[in-house]
Amino acid sequence: MFYTEDEIKRLKICKICKEELADPRILPCGETVCNECIAIKLLNSELNCEFCNNKHHSPPDGQGFPVNKIIRDLIKTR
Repeated sequence: MFYTEDEIKRLKICKICKEELADPRILPCGETVCNECIAIKLLNSELNCEFCNNKHHSPPDGQGFPVNKIIRDLIKTR
């Protein structure tokens, strides 16, 4: 699948803060948002997801949600 330039720009934007993704993380529902945006919304290791309406629990390893390496690399390749 190929993406247009506009689609790539859209992929680089956090759906919470509407800024370019910083330290992009993947939620269990598949959405990618900034790690800082997750931290702001995380309450007692639980995130009420505004995208899928489920509760996501922060991984117990203390590392948080996994990094979206594809989006991270895409942002680096301006």
